[in-house]
Amino acid sequence: MTKPPSKTNFVTEALARDIRSGKFKAGEKLPSLRNLGQRFGVSTMVMHQAACKLEEMGLLLRGPRSGLFIPESNHQSELCGFITSVRMGLMENYYESFMKASRESNCVAMTTQGELDGIEDMLEKKPVRVYIDIGSKEISLNEIQRLVQGYETIFCNRFEYPGILPESGVLSDWNWITEMTLRHFLDRGHRRILFVSHDSAIREYKRLEMKNAAARVGLEFDSPEFQWCSQHDFQANPSRLIRIYRKEPPTAVFARGDHPLFEFTQRAAMFFPEAPVPEKIGAFNSFWSNQPEREFSSWQWDWMAFWKKVLAHRGSGVEYYRPDLRIKHNTEEKE
Repeated sequence: MTKPPSKTNFVTEALARDIRSGKFKAGEKLPSLRNLGQRFGVSTMVMHQAACKLEEMGLLLRGPRSGLFIPESNHQSELCGFITSVRMGLMENYYESFMKASRESNCVAMTTQGELDGIEDMLEKKPVRVYIDIGSKEISLNEIQRLVQGYETIFCNRFEYPGILPESGVLSDWNWITEMTLRHFLDRGHRRILFVSHDSAIREYKRLEMKNAAARVGLEFDSPEFQWCSQHDFQANPSRLIRIYRKEPPTAVFARGDHPLFEFTQRAAMFFPEAPVPEKIGAFNSFWSNQPEREFSSWQWDWMAFWKKVLAHRGSGVEYYRPDLRIKHNTEEKE
């Protein structure tokens, strides 16, 4: 038996990706072999061979007079790629919900943590689409775009590149989260608010986020009323902390994570024992914001709802997800 020509394989793989991606619906009639051949620049004979292979794969039905159809019972799983820099266990229920939502969406997910070799190996398997949740510290936007060129790409949760939006994405609405955090603090009467950054120098996308949210609530970022520091400043820049805590220390502190906020406020209490115990708002309502006698408010992600929203997203455009703020009684404030 002679090996099918390479053009047949190319057309077969291309149409299989289209069918598995949901571009053609169950029961839908496809264009004629002649029209499909014109689309791919191949002969009708090549298209006939590709259609035979697709029928053997269960992706296509052929009728001698009626043409080509997608089977009504077509439930082929879609092979998808997931690039993330979130470490296992860092955000509770992040991975578990993604895998469960993927299965329910008929998606077989290949996951890689963002190393270049891992991404390239994943892409060699030709996923139908690629989901990306990776920080700008790990990889540049140019590098991401180079790697996933030609693939349907959906950014999810984070997009840390200032001044632009992805062509397609479902993003956590961090601008809204920051604004609501500030509004909560202001409503509680706080006039000295501190943002604790993961990074030694605040990155540009985050500075813009803070600046824009502050303007919407009548504050100015990097002013005495709304300051920032790094979680590493106790070692790297103690003079900045002394300057912040010297006269009117912050009475409200928030961060983009529960663990850094927990660690920072515990150290601040040791270094500046005369400062008031601040109201705290974390990011993911995790183990660290639920410590007995030390619990603090935090944003609560429904990761299952988030991933269902991501996996249902198709085409261009950006959708946003907004978590709920879980207000908790901070027992430390009574001391």
